[in-house]
Amino acid sequence: MPRERVPGWEAENQLAKELGFDCVKDARRGAGWCKFVRGEWHVWEIADPATFGTHCYWQVARLKDDQYCEHYYLPGCSWKPFPELRDALEYAKQRGE
Repeated sequence: MPRERVPGWEAENQLAKELGFDCVKDARRGAGWCKFVRGEWHVWEIADPATFGTHCYWQVARLKDDQYCEHYYLPGCSWKPFPELRDALEYAKQRGE
């Protein structure tokens, strides 16, 4: 069962802005929804890794030389990104400092 987008894109964008990220419109998600960029670090919404269905997780990676690298996954998980946006943004911010 996919998780709902609560509280919505406005809250996501505000949280990212407060943590120093820029909003880059994400056409895959539709009007108002963003992926977030701070320096070389990017955070974006991804599909549920179990079903490849709708949103459930957040991916963090570094964009270097036009390629994503240093993807981060939760410790102890073979393929499980962040379930919460705040955690993903805070991790990317820490890595970029």
